[in-house]
Amino acid sequence: MSEQVINEQALLTSATILQLSGEAPEQRRATRLLADLRAGEPVADLLNETKPLGPGRFGAGLEDSAILLAVYSALQAFWKVYLEKLVATGAEKASNLTAALLDKLFEQNLEGSERDKTISEIKKCLEVEAHKRKISQAKLKKLLEAVDKLGKK
Repeated sequence: MSEQVINEQALLTSATILQLSGEAPEQRRATRLLADLRAGEPVADLLNETKPLGPGRFGAGLEDSAILLAVYSALQAFWKVYLEKLVATGAEKASNLTAALLDKLFEQNLEGSERDKTISEIKKCLEVEAHKRKISQAKLKKLLEAVDKLGKK
């Protein structure tokens, strides 16, 4: 998953959490950083802007900056792991859907106007492999006859 997507999701979720926790100034900063990131600013530059240049009056402002960085960093780590799991799960589901779709399309080809072409292609592939593996002509003939029966009820 792209770092851009992970960084955007981390900032978007950070803004939501900061808003829900009552950290309105930090929520606004996270929202501003997200807009800047989407405008093409490198995330490292944006994060450097959130670091305090020095302690404010009696250290004021240090904790606020730390809050945004802590929330952002935690969510960046979360989104990396979460998206990896999501992609893996999605790939598995897509694979299952693809297999089911392929089965359906293959069945339709065997029952429809594409039957002869499909059977012919299977036979060609089978003949090539049988020749490579030195399968006897008698066995190959039985296999080719079985291919002719595919899809017939």
